[in-house]
Amino acid sequence: MRINYPKTVENFLFYLSPYASGHGVELDLAYHREFVVCPATDIEMNGYFISGRRPKLCVAMKKPVSDWLHVLVHESCHMDQWLEGSPLWRDLMVAPWGKSALELFCGAFRGGKNDTNESIPLSEEDIEDLFGRIVAAERDCEERAVEKIKAYDLPIDPSEYIRRANAYLWYHAMIPVLGGFYPTGKEPYRIKEVWAHCPDHFDNDYAVVPKILERAYRTYCV
Repeated sequence: MRINYPKTVENFLFYLSPYASGHGVELDLAYHREFVVCPATDIEMNGYFISGRRPKLCVAMKKPVSDWLHVLVHESCHMDQWLEGSPLWRDLMVAPWGKSALELFCGAFRGGKNDTNESIPLSEEDIEDLFGRIVAAERDCEERAVEKIKAYDLPIDPSEYIRRANAYLWYHAMIPVLGGFYPTGKEPYRIKEVWAHCPDHFDNDYAVVPKILERAYRTYCV
């Protein structure tokens, strides 16, 4: 059975499919799955883009349009970063260790301690560098997403999208405190009690989490 989406969403999908395939990217719109497993991390998530030898953009779509569309826009902007050869995207792969900045950053604090990467000792300077790489790339991605939402007149309120994006961006500073990423199903950008505390602009210091937002993370995202 064909699913009918709003016209602007259909237009976006019609653009995205040939654009991805034309650049050698597999586009997997998982209509029958609520979550997808990223092969790079073996973790369930709402969507992902991976580059490398077999680049793939995948989004779980067995949910309302309002739940998956912003994820698709976001991940498509990571694809854009990769296709453009953005230094911010390239910097997410940390050459000395051949691992992603996010993998190294989360691994360093798994269990709430900075001692789990025994084979990859990380200094405080390394941790700060990893955090900076991650947030810079994700912020650029979110700014691109807002422009794409406007360009395709997608049924997403840009102001609300930015607030949701900020809930995601600030969460990275909570990883050292909470010992890792949020569990699947407790994404801060999907929980209004969390993202409602965020501003609708990107002029923020993402290394310093506002106290009211920190309390919301501890309450709803663990």
